[in-house]
Amino acid sequence: MTRPHFYLNNTIRTVVKFPKRGFIPPKEEEDRSIDPLKYENKKQTFSTCLNSFSEDLRQRQVNRTIDINEHVDYVKIYFHGVFTKDLREKYEAIYGLVAVKYEELNHTVLLAINERSKFELWKEHINTFANREEGDIELDESSYLLVYINNFELLKSSDIIKGFSNQSVLIELIDNTVISSSIHNITTSLLQYLSELKGRNSDFTYSLEENHSFISIQNAPDDLISLLAANFDNIYKIQSHTYKVKPSSFGVRQTIAGFTVNENKAAPLIAVIDTGVEQNSVLKNTIVNYNYDLTNNGNPLPIIDSNGHGTGIAGLIALGTSFFDNNQSQFTSDANIVPIKVIDDSEGVYSLIELETIIRDAAQNGVKLFNLSMTSTTSKLYNEIVSEYAFLLDKLAYELDVLFFLAAGNLGYEDMQEMQRVSDPLHTYPNHFYNPNKVSFEHECECCNINSPAESYNNLTIGAIAENFNVNDSDLTHSKELPSYYTKKYHADYSKVINGYHISKSLINKNIHKPDVVFAGGDAILNSAGMEVLTTRSGLLSERSYGTSNSAPLVTNIAAKIKKGYPNINTQSIKALIINSASLNYNSEFLSPIINELKLKYSIDNFRKTSLNTLTNKQKALLSKLYNKDRLLKFLTGHGVPNEEYALSSNDNCVTLVIENTIKLNSHKGLVITLPKFLEELSKRPRKNTLRITATLCYSFMPIFNNALAYCPLHISFALFKPLNNDLETSIDILAGYTTHEKANDPDKKALWEYAKQVREYKNSVTWSEDYYPLEKKPSSNSQKIDFSVSSPHIIDKGNKLNLLVRCDCKKNIDPSILERLKREEHKYSIVLRIEEQEVDGMLSNQLYDEIQLVNELSALNAIDLEAELE
Repeated sequence: MTRPHFYLNNTIRTVVKFPKRGFIPPKEEEDRSIDPLKYENKKQTFSTCLNSFSEDLRQRQVNRTIDINEHVDYVKIYFHGVFTKDLREKYEAIYGLVAVKYEELNHTVLLAINERSKFELWKEHINTFANREEGDIELDESSYLLVYINNFELLKSSDIIKGFSNQSVLIELIDNTVISSSIHNITTSLLQYLSELKGRNSDFTYSLEENHSFISIQNAPDDLISLLAANFDNIYKIQSHTYKVKPSSFGVRQTIAGFTVNENKAAPLIAVIDTGVEQNSVLKNTIVNYNYDLTNNGNPLPIIDSNGHGTGIAGLIALGTSFFDNNQSQFTSDANIVPIKVIDDSEGVYSLIELETIIRDAAQNGVKLFNLSMTSTTSKLYNEIVSEYAFLLDKLAYELDVLFFLAAGNLGYEDMQEMQRVSDPLHTYPNHFYNPNKVSFEHECECCNINSPAESYNNLTIGAIAENFNVNDSDLTHSKELPSYYTKKYHADYSKVINGYHISKSLINKNIHKPDVVFAGGDAILNSAGMEVLTTRSGLLSERSYGTSNSAPLVTNIAAKIKKGYPNINTQSIKALIINSASLNYNSEFLSPIINELKLKYSIDNFRKTSLNTLTNKQKALLSKLYNKDRLLKFLTGHGVPNEEYALSSNDNCVTLVIENTIKLNSHKGLVITLPKFLEELSKRPRKNTLRITATLCYSFMPIFNNALAYCPLHISFALFKPLNNDLETSIDILAGYTTHEKANDPDKKALWEYAKQVREYKNSVTWSEDYYPLEKKPSSNSQKIDFSVSSPHIIDKGNKLNLLVRCDCKKNIDPSILERLKREEHKYSIVLRIEEQEVDGMLSNQLYDEIQLVNELSALNAIDLEAELE
């Protein structure tokens, strides 16, 4: 019997406290000091860089042809490690250099020359370092600020222009409060110049993003881009992006009989950002037309879809997996479709700023959920920063409480054909996903990285498994349940070297990965392995295709059902419900050959050992940091395949609790969940796991676009543990732990530490969902999930109580104005907690749902007909 989920309304207590220590004192960071004997090479590098910088600066000044009152020059410095808050403050105070852009996990930093006289001191120190006598390795004070520099260069026009099409150009602007006056004056001059150009050229248009982060230009004159890059010093990057839909559909077989899709006025509005949705199709009763069309502003026709991709996507959103039930002739739509047409064909360009305007208008019209089954045409580079598109979607998700369902991207059809034509181990499944040591003419593993904007944090990214919902087998993928051959993985690679050094282990956050989930998408490349979708092709109702383009709308359909069932729920709770429901029925063993091959090569090259069995524990730990099969599986599948039943409803033996709350910085919030007494009876049975507990935290945030490590500036995490003390503040102290010094000097604290070590967890491996240490050097994840099983005796031992604690802090190496805003705000979060009774001796009590209501403050999310939703 299906039951509605609950809001958990138990009393929440708040303590404004955040002990800055770990339960176990963390190990020291690996030594990143530079061997003084290697200074000779660095001296030569500095000399070369300084000469090039001086010549490039002279040339940039010569190339300026527009009379502008202010100019700012920039030096990009490539550091061996993270550019910390301490370094930032010293570089600004001593050298007049202001950090305005952080890239490559904050190892590479763009600094504005804010005070010329101080900057001359930096150049003098660089020159002194470069001209030290051979053998002089004594470090003076200035050397310590320079020794972690790998190299540096001036920001030049050639660095600013990344490749563009005159038809549509996106300009990224520099922003920083320290140099805000100069930036404001330059931006004013830039906008005046563009306005005057628009007055002279009727085809030329431009638009400014509301936070002044980007300018979008259409139909740029031939010489405009180089002129802007040379003269306006508020510009960091100029580029164009082409966006594409999934691989071409194949086959012409119609296997689905004609059917009707009926209107459902109670269904939520779902926007489809795509090629339009065809009015003259079976979806005609579901379309809500607001004339959103970027391809033809003068005569908007989003209900015309000459390509067919948008219509196929809309069909999967409206009908979900019921679309594949060939016995049905009448369907009721799960969604009302709002088409947002951005391209006409399989590829095209459009203005992100104009799209933002449409999305804001759609949100005002009641749209909360958006499907985007199209991506950029290129894969993300390893460890590349978040794109402008992903930033835009993250910002909108936070500001509007909306949620975008994003396709992860696909390998190209022609590329896969070539890979199958040429016999190469790198082309075989699953080897093609990841092997940075091998490249073929047809393929390199970076091509399997996700496409923008799939790296978005605040939204839900969906990859594909090879399931096609028909009797035919998969093709290139070994099994229908595995990640499909064409699907894309997260673009982090911790084996890469940044500015001369391997990435520090402290920078690795196991919670950060994309996709978030996977779903059926069909398989490539045989027709028979594809998935049936609606088509607009003449004489056909449906045809076969494959792609994460298909997977995304099927998950969007689940979200539509959640929104219909629980209309007042916020979008991060929808995201958490979907993630919390997801799982895989296999492990990472099929990826072992890839990972073991990489480990063995590294072992031979660096340890001179030809067997992994002979490695020391330290060597094994290093290899596991660099190459990890479980991590690779996460990068391919995320949390797994969503379970629609879990996402939509509870039942007699499985209850889902939802918490929607807020928290301020430097504070904890805690509550106690009481488990039903009938579980005591189960404790008399043999010691077996009685409950499975799965919990997911999701929160949205305003992203910081110019800071790679602080893109998500907030750290919010949670823990489930045994109640330690009726006083929440004492519990926080116990959970946070005490430093070695505190334990040595305070016997009471040492005793509490020993006590907490024994009882603070429900299970030894379950602690905080995310470790905040080191807060400044580790990227934060806004999506965290834990799950574990608990035996009945263990539950009784804990007094039938389960404590839930939430904590919040933030990065400090950020713009001071942003830090002040974060301190003032209440930060929203959602937690979804599923408590599921496990069979004991083949039996279930059928009491959990009813009994848990009697011992907790719960309220149903909404009184809905869940049986109908699941049919």
